[in-house]
Amino acid sequence: MARAFDPYSLLLAIITSSSAIFLLAYGLGIGSSLTTAVLLSGSIAALFALGDRRSFVFVEIDALFLAFVICIGISFALNGWPPEKDTVLLSLSLAAYPAGRTIPRAEIGLSFIGVSAAVVLIGGIATAYALVDQWGPLLHRPEVFGYSHAGSVFLMSLGFILIALTSGPWLNDIRTRIVCGVLFVPAFIFGVSLVRFGFAAIVAALAAVAATCETQNHRRRVYIIIAAIVVVMVAGLLTRHKTIELLLSYKDPAIADPAPAKEQSAAEPSDPLVRCGIHINSSISIRKVLLRDALAAIPDAGWFGIGFTNFGKVTCFSEMYPHNSILQALVEFGWLGGAALMLMMLVTLLSAWGAARHSDEARFVFASFVYVAVLGLAHGSLCHDYLLFLFMGYAGRLYQDGFWAR
Repeated sequence: MARAFDPYSLLLAIITSSSAIFLLAYGLGIGSSLTTAVLLSGSIAALFALGDRRSFVFVEIDALFLAFVICIGISFALNGWPPEKDTVLLSLSLAAYPAGRTIPRAEIGLSFIGVSAAVVLIGGIATAYALVDQWGPLLHRPEVFGYSHAGSVFLMSLGFILIALTSGPWLNDIRTRIVCGVLFVPAFIFGVSLVRFGFAAIVAALAAVAATCETQNHRRRVYIIIAAIVVVMVAGLLTRHKTIELLLSYKDPAIADPAPAKEQSAAEPSDPLVRCGIHINSSISIRKVLLRDALAAIPDAGWFGIGFTNFGKVTCFSEMYPHNSILQALVEFGWLGGAALMLMMLVTLLSAWGAARHSDEARFVFASFVYVAVLGLAHGSLCHDYLLFLFMGYAGRLYQDGFWAR
């Protein structure tokens, strides 16, 4: 059994649940941009400060990370500096890589489970209250403390708890299975909040755990939890069948070829809920437009891209980013930048996969990377991809230690 407390598990819990913690802090009236920046940057800095830097050995994935950073620097030089806030957030995301790279070999402690579970349970209560208070036939996602994405944020923390509980021997303990059962209550609440893709990412992560389990009994118990998650998600969504029917009733017309936002603004329809030829209450339709515009921009992006945060110049949603980390890198940092990021992710996947078959800690890292990578396919933003870089760095340490070759 892992230790009840260790600083690495505590810091990992704060970082992986940082978005949920920030949202709760804002809800309590103690949150601000400054406290958000201090907590996240402080946690990443503390993780690096406590890390094992003496045993660091430069390996292939570090070369890819360095290449990615160089591509970013060249893109900045060619296209100009983005807004200061975005630059700081990108720097923070990149800083998570060396922090993860120096995490010493350890088990995930109970402090990780405790902090994450507290965040999820409080978030579940707040979301349930918002659902009851705002319930109506046209309710889409409830606003929790003024944020409609709260359910997705809290569910993300729940996903990390399930990954931690299933990655090691804890499922052999009846108390762990009871905890999992309790966690299905907030999971149902988040399902009622119409969170969808987050559940798909959790299933993918737990499937990664199951694929690397060392015993058939362990694998069977993980499959049971996957089945329970699917049932909870479907049950939650079915309670909102009228809203789902309304969302499915929105029909996407034929979407014109991509054009800069300024050129399309004059032709925008008068209905404020219709933009770019689609109904903006449909997140799926919005992502279709963003995906189309991102793919269309890649051939002209060049070796070093069109510049960070400049995606708005090639899409009718001028204030948005592609919501896909790889596509954003290809468009804004160019073919070389995008290739460096994709190779980093591929090396991470292969190295962590090899290690996960022999180590509970590596299994947690592998499944967590799968989790954040899948989330990045629909919600990714390089400004907020600190978890992606954190677990790529963590996997880099496994690569250095030689687990990947076993």
